[in-house]
Amino acid sequence: MQSPAISIEPPGVVAPGRSRVLRITSSGGFNLSNLGPEQVTLSPTTGISNVAISDLSEGGLTLSFDLARDVPAGDRVLTIYANDVSASASFKVVKISVSPDRVIAIAGASRDLRVTSSEGFDLSNVIRAQVRITPPDGIANIAVSNATERGLTLTLLFTHVDEAPEILRELMITVNNVRASARLEVLPT
Repeated sequence: MQSPAISIEPPGVVAPGRSRVLRITSSGGFNLSNLGPEQVTLSPTTGISNVAISDLSEGGLTLSFDLARDVPAGDRVLTIYANDVSASASFKVVKISVSPDRVIAIAGASRDLRVTSSEGFDLSNVIRAQVRITPPDGIANIAVSNATERGLTLTLLFTHVDEAPEILRELMITVNNVRASARLEVLPT
């Protein structure tokens, strides 16, 4: 007989700063249909809150939790205990950072930003369509260059200064259906 096991979909990588929903499937006769929330643990627990399970069946469940924006990148382990047996699967919390994280918007001027990622979030094939800044006010264009596994350069072209109010923005990059984000402050001249 096969040993009890669980797997995580989407596999292996999540980004902080929002609620996460993962589909957990089991194998090896590991029945998940009668679990309570106390039988599901995530470790380390730093930055994890509001853990909930739903859609329980013999072969799977849906796990949701909030992951704080400031949670450190790194490995996490999901463990499920049922009928005196446990099964675990790991996943990685990934992050990006941007430098500088505060830029002055000058109409018609461009500014290069360096984006770096934590291990497990490969930036080497990122294209413009995978990059978003919200709100986009005052940004005419975003170009991606110098992409490597752990970093890339973004070039922002600014429009009229009055269209770029001082505002905290979110830079988002999506890779393999995982969206990581960093804060970016754009200041008018």
